[in-house]
Amino acid sequence: MGRLTRVRLLVLSAAVAVCVCAIATTAQAQAEQGGWQPAFSGYFRAPLSVAIVNRPDPGNNPNNLSGTQLSFGPDRAVDGNYNSFAFTRVQETDWAEAYIHAQKKHVDGAVGWGGYWFQSVGYQRPFAQWMPGFAWVRLDSDFQAWGRTPNAAVQVGAFWPVFGYFPVYDTYTMGRIRQLGVRFDLTVPATSNLKITLTSGFGGNRNGFVSVGTVPVVGITNATTTALDVLTYANLAIDYRDTVHVGLHWNRSWTSDPGNAAGLPIGATFQDVKDAYLMVSAAELRVRHSRAGLLWVSPTYVQIKNGWALDPLGGVEVLHSQSGNFGTNYMGYTGTISNSTGSGKTFSVGFMYENTLGGVMGRGFGTRLPDLTLDVFGLLVDSTRDLTPGSNLQRNLTQFKWGTSLTLQTLTWLALMLRFDQVNNASPDLHDLGLAGNTFAMITPRLIITSHYGSSEMVYIQYTRYIFGDAFMAPQGAGLFIDGGPAANVVKVEATMSW
Repeated sequence: MGRLTRVRLLVLSAAVAVCVCAIATTAQAQAEQGGWQPAFSGYFRAPLSVAIVNRPDPGNNPNNLSGTQLSFGPDRAVDGNYNSFAFTRVQETDWAEAYIHAQKKHVDGAVGWGGYWFQSVGYQRPFAQWMPGFAWVRLDSDFQAWGRTPNAAVQVGAFWPVFGYFPVYDTYTMGRIRQLGVRFDLTVPATSNLKITLTSGFGGNRNGFVSVGTVPVVGITNATTTALDVLTYANLAIDYRDTVHVGLHWNRSWTSDPGNAAGLPIGATFQDVKDAYLMVSAAELRVRHSRAGLLWVSPTYVQIKNGWALDPLGGVEVLHSQSGNFGTNYMGYTGTISNSTGSGKTFSVGFMYENTLGGVMGRGFGTRLPDLTLDVFGLLVDSTRDLTPGSNLQRNLTQFKWGTSLTLQTLTWLALMLRFDQVNNASPDLHDLGLAGNTFAMITPRLIITSHYGSSEMVYIQYTRYIFGDAFMAPQGAGLFIDGGPAANVVKVEATMSW
């Protein structure tokens, strides 16, 4: 164990001790308080996305006519895969989550449901996870120390701590921890304007896969079905009013469970499984000014070894990838270790800037209509792979996407948006990253209707025009674009709401 790792563990242990002691001092008082208060929260998006394509009808008949076809949008959109660097969120698919809370002072207990692929619409997907997916108890307590009133909290259960959320691309530059475990928070008001929050936690992710129609057996008799990936994380947040936010983050996931040795790739051993890990070191800076606008920047450094041994569907979600899938997206692992074991390191920078005409004029957004909002955003990812000797893959991979949008708020309930995106979606097997075929662009006008400005619900309709170079090549292994390539025109209508 390295010196830096020991220091991190000491910091985690200190935070845990403070949180547990503070909460224990008020446990009896909480037990004597009154009854529970119910609460309900959630979020959903429900889009219908239609790709408009013009190509020959299916079949081997050379006389088949060419005509217009309407297809399921995300399957024809080059940016429609959530677990891909090319994802822009313009063609996001359906998702819903809902939580039932029982609360009283310093206590929050909740059970939540979450999933995608709404089951009432056509064929069903058994793995869309509509069963209860979340459950936790969170206890917190105020206490006196250092002449201040800090707050300590502990949360235990199945939940997803989130750090470094990048909303325009719906991904995470620091990490979303998909865990069953425990989290500790210590919040200290250093001054009336300055707040410091230390977060630490550890947990596990169940790595396994069960065929539809079978009943998994959990326990020693079925060790190859369910294996444990271990997750640890720590985060330091410093907030000055609502003007400046600084975040420093670290997380690590690994495994030593023999269950992960089932179906080893040819040439791999269990020692390779025990050597596997994903480690993320990241930071973020958010600065907000009434006239200058909002600026957010987040650098991330990711190290991964033997990504094939980590769960590709859970654990730590970072940069459009979930744990082991990071080795597939950025390190060239494709199911065998002859070319890549899913090992290497990645450096990335995400950025976003937002300002409004009302803000620049000093009157605040929406105080006078019409008003304008400008957004500029992007994500650069540079990967260096540790390849298998004799591999024919390129060692370095650089990917970059950026975009800008302009939203005109014409009425309190009506807005018009125009968005542009460009993506360098270099396929891992392409050696010349300068090929025109590695890039595509998008232009998306959108009509937005809400009950009033700033409300948490909206419905909108949009049209996206994709622009491809003559030599465009779709990303390999995506399983998309049969019969002639991706769609150039996609229309979508969507409802979204949070409460």
